[in-house]
Amino acid sequence: MKEEISSISNLPIPEVGTKRLKNPSSSMKKLYVSNIEPYTPFVLHEIFEMDKIDKLSKCCINIANISSPRTQIPESTIEFLLEIFHNSLSEIDWKPCTLSCFFLLPLRIVVPQKIVLDSLKAFTQYLESEEELSPNLLIAALTIDAWNSLIRDVPLVTSNHYSKLIESGEVFLGSLDLNSFNYHFLCVGVYLYKFQWMNQTNLQLRSSILQLEYDLLLWPAKLTRDFSVITDDLLASPEAFILHVVHNCLLIYFYSTLVKGKQNLGTETAILAVPGLYNFIAGMARSNFRIKESIIGRWTIIGDSQVINARNLLELNEIMEFYEFKLVLVHFNKKEKTNIIELQNSIYNQVRDMLENEKIHDDPEADLDGSKVYWVFRDVRSLCLSSLLFHDHSTRSQS
Repeated sequence: MKEEISSISNLPIPEVGTKRLKNPSSSMKKLYVSNIEPYTPFVLHEIFEMDKIDKLSKCCINIANISSPRTQIPESTIEFLLEIFHNSLSEIDWKPCTLSCFFLLPLRIVVPQKIVLDSLKAFTQYLESEEELSPNLLIAALTIDAWNSLIRDVPLVTSNHYSKLIESGEVFLGSLDLNSFNYHFLCVGVYLYKFQWMNQTNLQLRSSILQLEYDLLLWPAKLTRDFSVITDDLLASPEAFILHVVHNCLLIYFYSTLVKGKQNLGTETAILAVPGLYNFIAGMARSNFRIKESIIGRWTIIGDSQVINARNLLELNEIMEFYEFKLVLVHFNKKEKTNIIELQNSIYNQVRDMLENEKIHDDPEADLDGSKVYWVFRDVRSLCLSSLLFHDHSTRSQS
């Protein structure tokens, strides 16, 4: 078996979805620009000017290509590339170009946590050396660190460089098309990074939390029709559903954290365990759990988000029992592609035990559209927040 793996890892990596060109780097660049950059524009373009791209970087680009929401690739090709990827992880020279390619993967496929942490630590060393790094590499690290922190419940690795990363990230966002998928996807990552940093540093300032909530609630209104999921039953694009899931996951996590939080932050921001908020959360969770398998299988962040949503619903139910949460959790099922398999198994068992004990086997609300609840809560809360934020800004100006 070892001999077979060795022989596979020595094979040339196919450049999936492109024709053979005289210059392999040119072929890889064409693949990246067309199928990857519109989703995660992380790769440093100087890598395509090199005479030879290292095996790991080339493999990461190919895997990101086959994970494109619009790409259909045979399962055998996927398995072949994953085999090469895992056999390239033993010794990695974490140069900036390699990091930029690697950061394409943790949200797309199952990647060992140790490797993700190693990559972020290597990136941090480059920051501390004051080496000039490209903005797209900075926002790549920010995005991966933010989601890794949420999904695996670990501290941010790059928190000491918060100001630099946020400033560079927002500058990079400003260079993107405001109507593009990558702009909106990276916006959600920046919001999550800000929230994780506030939690980790205990700087949960009321005004900062309110501003972040306001930005999160207004975010869906900025989406074009192509990226909007107006109702759960509407036929939307894969890109729209991905944005829908990650944004819902962040909002559920945001409100769950405030409800569960210490230091009376929930009281200060008027976020408490009340039926109105719980209905809003239940609607988002139901929508996320009912995503089609064809969407879930594209990026592991979709399945990971479902696990985090289920955990939050169970914890919120402990604070205030809410029957609607139990109906929603009927739709929570195990997924093969997740970075948190042990947590998924634990949460799944808790959910099944609860549903069996209470003899809940179906969701009579499943076919009802929860979008009205979503938009009513969102509009009313946004109006309240705009008033609160105006008051806070006025008070600071006077002082």
